Amino acid sequence: MNDIDNQRLSCAGPYEEKAIREECEAVGIRSGIVSGHCNCIRWPSEGDRNTSFLHNMVKIRKLHRPLVSLRVGSIILHDNELISAQVVQQFKKAFTQDTSISNIGLVEKIIPHLVTNDENLMLLALPSMEEITTTVKSMDAYSSPGPDGFGGIFFHHCWDVISNDVINAVQSFFRSGFVLLHFNSNLLTLIPKKDICDQ
Repeated sequence: MNDIDNQRLSCAGPYEEKAIREECEAVGIRSGIVSGHCNCIRWPSEGDRNTSFLHNMVKIRKLHRPLVSLRVGSIILHDNELISAQVVQQFKKAFTQDTSISNIGLVEKIIPHLVTNDENLMLLALPSMEEITTTVKSMDAYSSPGPDGFGGIFFHHCWDVISNDVINAVQSFFRSGFVLLHFNSNLLTLIPKKDICDQ
């Protein structure tokens, strides 16, 4: 029995495990020390309770394995700095966006040409003072006011005072392509259809 307690068991091979198992069963010892040693013997038949632990340990060991060499085409790299640079370059190539845009004609194939070149030039041309004045005068005078509180009637009655500012704002948009946010905003008012609306 002292021989069994003092003997360090190894999990090296099945023949050694079989001999130790037979010796443990022959002596009939099931104390804590011997059962701890015999765990190494029982795991092939009963399984290991710590399989996730062991698998995680194997994964961690694999993560810490260094790259000794790396094949790039027909060249084999052995220097750690060259290997690191090649790995970084490969990931940059795979995960960075290509900034060059190539025209493959997809837009022309899918979206039909509804506006001719002459019409497009006319739409992009800087509007004259007369065009802007005609457009403002054609606004409905009794339309609901926008977020600024000014309706069509305001622009009709005060056009002599505000005409230069409105014309400059419209022409500025056509020159720069930038429009102030509040120029294109709307007011939305919910009007209840019932006298008492709780929901």
